[in-house]
Amino acid sequence: MRSIKNIPIELVAVSVSILLSVWLTYSDNVINGDGILYLKSAEAFADGDWRQGVTIYRWPLYAALIGALHYVSGLDTDIVAYVVNGALYAVVVWTFLSIVKLFGADRRTLWIAAILILALPSLNSYRAFVIRDVGYWAFYLVGLLAFFKFQLTPRLRLALGFGLAMTVATLFRIEGIAFLLFMPLVVLWDAGISHRERLARLAKLNIVLLVNAVVGAAWFVTQGPGAFAGRLHEPWTRMKAFAEQLSGGLVAKADVLGQSVLNEYSDDFALSGLIVILLVILLTYITKSLSLLGALAAGYAWNTRAVSLPPALKRSLAMAIALNVVVLVVFLTSTFFLTGRFVISFALTALLLAPFGLDRFYERWRGPGRKRWEAIAMPIAALLLLIMIVDSLWSFGTSKAYLKEAGVWLRFNTPPQTRLYSESPVTGFYAQKSGDEWRYTTRTVADVQKAGALKNYDYVAVVLRRGESVSPSFGSARAIKEFSNERDDRVLIFRAEDLPSGR
Repeated sequence: MRSIKNIPIELVAVSVSILLSVWLTYSDNVINGDGILYLKSAEAFADGDWRQGVTIYRWPLYAALIGALHYVSGLDTDIVAYVVNGALYAVVVWTFLSIVKLFGADRRTLWIAAILILALPSLNSYRAFVIRDVGYWAFYLVGLLAFFKFQLTPRLRLALGFGLAMTVATLFRIEGIAFLLFMPLVVLWDAGISHRERLARLAKLNIVLLVNAVVGAAWFVTQGPGAFAGRLHEPWTRMKAFAEQLSGGLVAKADVLGQSVLNEYSDDFALSGLIVILLVILLTYITKSLSLLGALAAGYAWNTRAVSLPPALKRSLAMAIALNVVVLVVFLTSTFFLTGRFVISFALTALLLAPFGLDRFYERWRGPGRKRWEAIAMPIAALLLLIMIVDSLWSFGTSKAYLKEAGVWLRFNTPPQTRLYSESPVTGFYAQKSGDEWRYTTRTVADVQKAGALKNYDYVAVVLRRGESVSPSFGSARAIKEFSNERDDRVLIFRAEDLPSGR
């Protein structure tokens, strides 16, 4: 028993994380749409066609990593992707717990942190996805850990670790560049050291950034402007769009809101209403990403000062949270759109406080003189945790297995040289036929039929949502195979020659 108690909590948590990845991938093993692009890009990289790989997806590190491991191991690209993501999720869990430990967590608080990160629904909901974001989250946390350690002991290797980790994070998602550029500035606010020492620390933290700039400049000079045709322009494009919204775009949208929704006597409130809408979107996604329990616990920790951090660490954590919020605000304001995975890095940062909040509340709950609301709140917290665990382990959404089943059927029940046109990129991907049937397209089979291009295909896969019927232009043609889910969404397989104008 003593040896069991001495097992590192981080090792237990990583083992559970791997099991979670296996279980959730097994439960929902249908490739997501973005994942198809990554895997097709990875196949091109594995075949040595780097130009095609970059053409398919223009931020290539994730796909290139999968392609390299696919080439070395011989495993299918989707299996490789799941293994890579499982390993990256393990890094997320390990690094999260390492930061909590650095913040002064004892063994009980560390167990609470492990349960919170492993039961976080917003994180677990993407374990079955093939997405590059998990690489960003993993190396973002590694970069934060190195930065926090540097703030305690300003060694060069920690500064280099921060720069390298944030560079790799940026190569997974371009948002990492915000932290690479601006996190080091927090050392300038350290009043406990001389101005000369602050500048020396700032220089250390920017060594990797300087090397990146030199390498980028050399690449630009030798390869020309076209070398930067990837996604390096995105931060500038996003900031430009944000500035345009502030300078007039928001007012124009508010005018539309005032004219189409509000009374003429209330249109003065249109701009305020629009800003409130954006704030509601932001706060909703932030709360969902943290979970209700995580948000309440983090807020309680902040309000009660449940964690006592050195001033340098406190400023660094505040800077990381602030930069995440700025990135989200810029993106939301420029696009009027958010999705859950964009908010995960904020959640992982703010959630660092939550274990301390729950531990402090537990101490107050079991101690003498607790208040009535505290006695009630503890069972509610336990219930919220149970809801988190159930939400993490089981998916209650609509199954997309029928899309995969249709593709697998086409793969094994039609000749290898079959030409397929699929309205679903998922079905097209699993069919593994010739052409670009796996790509996203806005053209339906009816559009292809109208254009007289059905002669270019042998089979077509039509996707119908619940209540939809096939196009009247199909005439009396009958599907040779049908696949559906519990909601009656369907994939119908037709021979192209059976449709009017098919040959």
